[in-house]
Amino acid sequence: MKRFLACLSVFTLILLAPTHLIFASGPWNDHAIAFTFSSDDGDRKGNLAWANVFKSRELSFTIFIPSTWVNMPVTKLTAADLRSLHNQGFEIGSHGRTHVKLTEINDVQLINELVGSCRGLEATLQDPNYHCRTIGYPDHAHDLHVMAVAESLGFTAARDGGSSSQGYPNFSLGKATWTETSLFELPLTVVSSFLVGDGNTYSQATTRARVDSLIALTAPKNAWINIYAHTLDDIDAAHMTWILDQLGKHDVWIANVETVADFYRAGHGLGIPPQVKDVPFQGENPGPLPILGLASPNPTRTGQSTIPFSMPAPGEVTVRILDLSGGNVRTLLTQQMDAGDHVVFWDGRDRRGQGVPSGLYLYQLEALGVAATHKLFWIE
Repeated sequence: MKRFLACLSVFTLILLAPTHLIFASGPWNDHAIAFTFSSDDGDRKGNLAWANVFKSRELSFTIFIPSTWVNMPVTKLTAADLRSLHNQGFEIGSHGRTHVKLTEINDVQLINELVGSCRGLEATLQDPNYHCRTIGYPDHAHDLHVMAVAESLGFTAARDGGSSSQGYPNFSLGKATWTETSLFELPLTVVSSFLVGDGNTYSQATTRARVDSLIALTAPKNAWINIYAHTLDDIDAAHMTWILDQLGKHDVWIANVETVADFYRAGHGLGIPPQVKDVPFQGENPGPLPILGLASPNPTRTGQSTIPFSMPAPGEVTVRILDLSGGNVRTLLTQQMDAGDHVVFWDGRDRRGQGVPSGLYLYQLEALGVAATHKLFWIE
């Protein structure tokens, strides 16, 4: 009975929702709601069809594709497709290097998946101004550690896919610890079938009414909404046309994920510290360079965080904790170290022995002429 009443309420709202709802301008580029659209896995037919619909309206969406899936026979976008889409203003984002679940691999593999995916996309697009900064977690698999590592490598936004039902955390903008970081997940993700029905079975009138009801429910919350799909079976070109046309009747800002994320971060003073360096793609066997590992736990709330590093040869090593301006919070280590794997610990105290406030910090390794920096979230 409760389920029936809930369904009846939603159905009633859909039927009664006016077709031309107008809301006052809001915080999203002077609009009440921000809408982004994203695709997963790089299906060729779907992305090219959606691109035509968006281009005709001078709009952009985000294409998440594993870098090793480019040029897969018949079904996936080709390198030429990606370059053309990129040149037309569509965002190309990381979906991992091989689409492996990021929660089920070790840290070396995790860095390879994240950094390797971007290096592959950069090589494909052949644009020196392209920077791979958004990620759609493959199979939605993510946890706090994966999120922190992605952020430390320079990603600025993540699309989780509304995956809490699959057992992964569904931390959202303005919730949990992610109010303190420039990496976040979209606060609301709408599964395509809600708007188009399974297999695009909804009529134009029903799809338009669904768009109206979605806006009626979310506009008072100044929401950022993402709609994502895989193939034309999820949203065909006709239904995408109806959705975009109906959104155009409302106080809605439609842009790709990177654009909306940058707008949000600029408005909240969130940025990427210049001290965070690009991490070279190591391959499965890291090369003969000093390697700064990933702090664990990260984020950390109690006790201490372990910071691993490895030395290919003996040498002087300095490990520091820095604030976001690059100021030295504490020097954890300055001494000659042998070749091999090492760890150093940080207990959340500064050089005076005082506990630091909760927030985002940097940990930096300098050794053998190499400097590497990652981020660490310390929570009191």
